Formats: sequence, C-alpha cells, structure tokens
Amino acid sequence: MSRGGSDALEEKNWLEKFEVESCVGKNSGYYLGKWGEYRTQKVKGINFAAFFFSSQWLGYRKLYNLFIISYMFAALVYILTFGFFLLYEYGYIPFQIAPYPFYSFLGAKLLLGIYFSAFGNFEYRKKVLSWTQEYAKFDDRGKYINRLKNIGGTNTVLPLVSAFIDLLVLLSLYASMYEAMNYRVEFINI
Repeated sequence: MSRGGSDALEEKNWLEKFEVESCVGKNSGYYLGKWGEYRTQKVKGINFAAFFFSSQWLGYRKLYNLFIISYMFAALVYILTFGFFLLYEYGYIPFQIAPYPFYSFLGAKLLLGIYFSAFGNFEYRKKVLSWTQEYAKFDDRGKYINRLKNIGGTNTVLPLVSAFIDLLVLLSLYASMYEAMNYRVEFINI
C-alpha cells in the first residue's frame, strides 16, 4: 500500500475509514464522526469518559506518553501539596500555603479531566495518524491492517491498575487528612 513519497506522508492529515476501524476497533464510528469535525477546529464536544476517568482513558486508548505525563502531573501536585502541608503541620511555616493533599489530588485529577474531555479526542486522532504514517511503509494492505490492529485497539489492564492506584492514593490521603484533623481537634480540646 504505497502512498507516494515521504513528502506525501508528512502532508497527510486525514485518515481512511479502514485505518480508523483497524486502529480504534469497535468504537470507530464514534471517532470517525468526531475526527471529521477536527478539520476546522480542535474542540468539538466533550468526551465524558476522558473527563471522569482521564488517566484511565489515556491508558485504555494506548496514549501511553500522555498517561505518564498525567500521572507525573498529579504526583507533582500531590508531593508539593503534601510537603507544604507537613511544613505547616510541624510548624516550619506559619501559614498554610496549600489545602489538604486529598483535595489537591482531586483538583489535579479534575484539571486533567477538563483538559482531556476537551482535547482527548484530538490527541487520540493525532496518535492514530502517527501510527498510520509510521506503518504506511507496508506495501501489502493485509500486513498494514494487521499492524494497525496490533498497535491500536485498547488496553484493559492498565486502566484497572491505574484505578486501583488512584483508589489507594485517595484512601491514604483521606486517612492522613482525617488523622491530621483529629490531631488538631484533640490539640484544641486540651
């Protein structure tokens, strides 16, 4: 399946229906409709799965680089907030710079959800487009489609693992916040 020279591949910013069906799988109709709208603008509609489960959706759709970046962002917010929280609790700083780590982690997840609900479909389109350009060198259409099916599709294990990690982090943050609040109440009552 030759598509011409390398210049033709660099200029291509559209996807064939069979390419989307091969990469995406069973939800290809939804993404074909959404991606057709991105020829004129980046944001068109909201991806509710990406809003409520941003990191999990990224892992499910095999957007691994964005998945890692989203977790690094949430971890950075958590570490900074927890550090300032500890500095305040142990009296090293006289005022509380950041709210409780539990709420900061939820806030970071909310910001990620807002971003990926608006731009998630666009980012996914860019990734599928890069896959098609990367594997367009296959002259045999059958090999090309098989390669797109192998590289595309979904990953069901990573979202489950990340949801479990999120749950553990939220429970530990809530427990630490609850413990700190009880400590403060006991201190005030003494």
